Amino acid sequence: MAVRMEAPLVGRSALMDSLDRAVDLAADGRGGAVLLAGEPGIGKTAVAAELARYAAGRGTATVWGACEDGGGAPSLWPWRQVLGERAGTVLGPDGPVGDDARGARLALFDRIAETLLALGPLLVVLDDLQWADPASVLLLGHVAVRARRERLLLVGTYRDVELAADHPLHGLSGLDVVQLGGLTPDGVGALLDRLGGPVGEEPADAVWRRTGGNPFFVQQVARLRAAGGDRGAVPVAVGQLVARRLARLPDPTARLLATAAVLGRRFALRRLAAVDHRPQERLSELLEPAVAARVVTPEEDGEHRFVHDLFREHLLAQLPAGSRARTHLAVARALEGSGYVAELARHYAAALPVGPVEPAVDYAARAGRAAMAELGYEDAVGHLRRAVRLCPDGDARAVGLRLDLAEAQLSAGMREEAVDGFRAVTRASPGPAAAAAAALGLHRAGVRSGDSRRELITLLEHAESALRGEPGAEALRARVLAAWARESADGPDQDVASARDRAREAARVARQAGDRRALATALFARHDVEWAPGTAARRLEIADAMAGAAAAAGDAELEFEALMCRFVALVELADPRAVTALHEAGQAAERSRLPRAGYLVRSREAALALLQGRFEEGERLAQEAAALAAAIGEPDGAGVAGTQRIAAAMTRDGPVGVTRAVEEAGDAALPPELLPHARCFAHLAAGEPAAAAAVLRALPPADALSGYRWQALPGVAFDVELAVAAAVPEVLADRYERLLPYADETVVVGGAVAVLAPVALYLGLAAPTPQRAAEHLRAEVAAAERLGARPVAARARLELGRALLGCEPDREASRQLIAEAGAAAREQGLDRLRDRAEALLAHPGTDRVFHRDGETWTLAFAGRTAHLKDAKGLHDLALLLANPGREIPATRLLSGEDTPAPGSDELADGPARAAYRARLDRLDTEITEAREGGHATALARAQDERDALIAELRHAYGLGGRRRRLGDEGERARTTVTARIRDTLRRIDGAHPELGAHLSASVTTGRVCAYRPAEPVHWQL
Repeated sequence: MAVRMEAPLVGRSALMDSLDRAVDLAADGRGGAVLLAGEPGIGKTAVAAELARYAAGRGTATVWGACEDGGGAPSLWPWRQVLGERAGTVLGPDGPVGDDARGARLALFDRIAETLLALGPLLVVLDDLQWADPASVLLLGHVAVRARRERLLLVGTYRDVELAADHPLHGLSGLDVVQLGGLTPDGVGALLDRLGGPVGEEPADAVWRRTGGNPFFVQQVARLRAAGGDRGAVPVAVGQLVARRLARLPDPTARLLATAAVLGRRFALRRLAAVDHRPQERLSELLEPAVAARVVTPEEDGEHRFVHDLFREHLLAQLPAGSRARTHLAVARALEGSGYVAELARHYAAALPVGPVEPAVDYAARAGRAAMAELGYEDAVGHLRRAVRLCPDGDARAVGLRLDLAEAQLSAGMREEAVDGFRAVTRASPGPAAAAAAALGLHRAGVRSGDSRRELITLLEHAESALRGEPGAEALRARVLAAWARESADGPDQDVASARDRAREAARVARQAGDRRALATALFARHDVEWAPGTAARRLEIADAMAGAAAAAGDAELEFEALMCRFVALVELADPRAVTALHEAGQAAERSRLPRAGYLVRSREAALALLQGRFEEGERLAQEAAALAAAIGEPDGAGVAGTQRIAAAMTRDGPVGVTRAVEEAGDAALPPELLPHARCFAHLAAGEPAAAAAVLRALPPADALSGYRWQALPGVAFDVELAVAAAVPEVLADRYERLLPYADETVVVGGAVAVLAPVALYLGLAAPTPQRAAEHLRAEVAAAERLGARPVAARARLELGRALLGCEPDREASRQLIAEAGAAAREQGLDRLRDRAEALLAHPGTDRVFHRDGETWTLAFAGRTAHLKDAKGLHDLALLLANPGREIPATRLLSGEDTPAPGSDELADGPARAAYRARLDRLDTEITEAREGGHATALARAQDERDALIAELRHAYGLGGRRRRLGDEGERARTTVTARIRDTLRRIDGAHPELGAHLSASVTTGRVCAYRPAEPVHWQL
C-alpha cells in the first residue's frame, strides 16, 4: 500500500481513505467504478487528482478524459482522450461503425474494454460527465461491468445540479455514487490557513456561511480579500457559476427567490406569502425547482435556507435599488406587530429613502436596547449607530440615542469611542438627567491611575447640583454622589473627608429612594472610601452587602464589581477563600459578557498564578490580559502588565530582576513616587549598595509619598527590601513600626494586580531581634501556605532559618528550615534563593557577612565573626564582593563615583526631589555640628553619606562635574587602591585568618580589581 507524503485534501480524509482502498483493490484484480457527484467547485476534480497521485505512488497509471460543453465534440470524445494514440486503431478511422446496430457497437465496446484491461493496473478518470454524449455513458456502464474482476478502476465526475432529467447517467445502475458536500466550518478554517490564514477580519465561520463550504468559492473569496477586494463583493468566477445555476431555474422561481433574498438567508413561507400575496402552497410549488437545484434547502422548522449566501448576494445585486427598497418596506410592514424588532430595524433602514425615517429610527433604537438587555453589546452598537445616524438634526431623541450608543460601546469594550460619545453629550448642554448619565459614563470608562480627575469631578459636581430637588431623580443623584465620592477618594485630587461624606449621603439617598441599584453603587463608593491598609475585614462586609443589593437589582456589572472587591479583601486577609472568590467573579464576568470584566479576571488570575509560583502560566495569563486591555482601551492595562512583571522578577531574581523588569516595562509599571526605588534597585543590581543606601535615607517613607492609600503597603515593602539589601538599619527600624499594625494582612498592589507577600515577611526582615523575626516569619509561612504562595513561603523558611542560626538550641531546626527552603527553591526554579540556601548550609554557624554599621565593620565567615574599624580598603572590598567576577576600574574605587546605571533619567517626581534637598540640608547641618563638637565618627559618616547622595543627584539630574583626564590618574589610582586593599587584607588576616586567606586567594588588584572566588559565595553586605 502506498503512503501519502502530503496531507490529503482539507475535509476529505475519510473519502480519500475509501477511494485509496478502491485503488488498492483494483491493483489486486478487484476493480470497479465510482461516480463523484456535486455542484460546481465542490472539489470533484480535485478529489480525482488526489486519487491519481496516490495511484502513482501505488504503481498504478492514470489516464484522463473530459467531456466538453456545447455538444460540438464527436461521439465518445472522453474515451478518445483516454485511449490516446490507440484511439485510431481501436475505433477505426471513421469512428464507430453502425451506431444503430447493437451488435456492432457491442463489439466496439468490447475492443475498448480489452484495450484498457490490457494496460492494467489502470485508473481511468472521466471528468464532467454531465456533458457526456449517450454513447460515452453507455460505454462507461459496459466497461464498469468488465472491471469488477480486473485491474481497472473507473472514476467519473459530474455536476448533479446541472444534470437534465433525461440524461443517460440516470439510467446507469450498479455504480457507486459519492455525493460531495461542502466543507464544515472547521474545514473552511483549515483551507483558509493553507491559503494564508483568515482573510482580514472575516472569520472562518463567516466565510463558511457565505460559501456553504464550497472549496472553490472559499478560495475565490479568499483571493479577492487578499487582493484588497470589497468584503461584500462576489468574486467574478463565483458570480458566473452562481448566475449559471440560477439561469437554469424557471422565471417565476427566480423572481420569487429575489424576494426571498430580501427576507434574509433563512426565510419562512408565511413571511414570503405576506409580501408576495400568494398562498403558501403555491409558493412551495414555485420553490421546488430551486430545492432540486440545491439553491435553497428546506429546514425542519418549516423555513427555507439559501445553501450559499453567495446565491442570495447575487440575487440582491441583480435587483434594482428602488425595487429592493420597496421590497424591504413591504417586508417591514408585513412584520409589524410580530415583535421581531431587529428584523424590523434592518428592513426599515434598508427601505430608505423609499420608506419613512421615523420607524427606521424607532426600531433601530428599540433593537439596540433589546440587544443590551440580552447582553449582545456588539449588536447593540450596530443598531444604535444606525439610530444615531438616521435621527434628524434637532430631534429630541438625539441626546438619549447618543447616550445609549456610548453605553453600548463601553459595554462592548470600545472605550475610546464611548468616551468621545459621553463627552459629546456633555458639550451639547443636555438636561440634568442626560448630563448625569454622561458623567456617570465617563466615570465608568475610568481614568489612568495617577492622572488628574478634576474634569470628571467637576462634571459630577455640576450634575449632582442640577439633580438636587428634581422630582424622581433621587436614585440617579445617589449614583452621581457615589461616583463623585469614588473619584475624589484617592489620587491627585484626593479629598478623603469629603469623599466619605458623599458616600454616606449617597447611601442615605439610595435607601430613601428604595433603589437597589443605587444602593449597590453607594456601597461601592463606601468600599473605595474605606480602602486603606488594615480595612480588609470591614470592606469584606461592605462587598457582601453590595453583592446582595446588586443581585437584587439584577445589575450584572455591579455584582461582578462586588465579587472582585470580595476577592481583593480576602487576599489581603490571606484567606484561602480568595481562590473561590476569584472563580465566582469569573463566572459573573461570563454572565455579564462585559469585556472589561473578562480582562480584570484574567489579569487577577495572572497575579494569583505568579504568587503561587506557576510562573509560565502566570506569564501567559498576563500576556492574554495585556492583549485584552489593549483591545478594549483599558487605561491601566500597560501599568498592570508592568507591575506583574516587576513583582514576579522580585520573587525570582531580586534587585537584578527588578531592574531588568523596570527597563522592559518602562515608567508606566511604577507609580511616580516609586521611581526613586527603581533607582535604588538599579544601584543594587550594579553592586553599589552605598549609593542605594544614600538614596533610600534621603527619601520619606513610601506610604507618605503615595497618592493612593491602597498603594501604601507595597511602597513600604519596597523600602524594606531595599533597606535589607543596602544595609540601612534606621530605615528598617522605621518601616517595622509602620508595618506592625498590619501584621495579619498581605501586601497587595492596587486591586490585587500583584500580590507581593504577607506583611509578616517584611516584619521578619525588619525585626529588631532574631526572636521577633522568627515570630513574624512563622506567621508568614502559615499565611503564605493558606494562599498557596509557595515562593514566598520558601523565602520565609530561609529567612526564619537564618534568624535562628545564631540561637544555639534552634541551630538544627534552622538547618532543616534552610534545607527545606533550598529544596523548594530548586523545584520552583528560584535560583537566587537556592544559592542563598546552599551558602548558608555550607557554613551553618552564620551567614557570610561583610557589613558596615557606622564606624564598625562586621565580618563573618566560616563560623567566625570579627569586627574592624572603618577603612577605605574595606569599602573597596565590599564593592568587589558585591560584584563577583566583575572587573572594576581602580579609578572608580579611588573616586567613589558611580557609573550610570540602567533606568529612567527622570528618576523622581517633585516630592522625592524635595526630599533629596531636605536630606542634603540636614547633612550639612550634621557636618557643621560634628566638626564644631569634635565628633570625628559622626563627621565621617555624614560626609560619606553626603558624597554618595551628591553622586546620585549627579546621575539623576545632571548636576555638576567636569570631565577628568584619566591618563596619569589611572596609575595613581592603581597604586593607591592596591596599597589600601593589601593593608586591609593584612588587618583582616590578623582578626579573621579564614576570611583573610579566602580574600587573599580571590581578590586581584591593579588598574582593574576583581573578586573571583573558586566557588560562588553569597555575602550579606
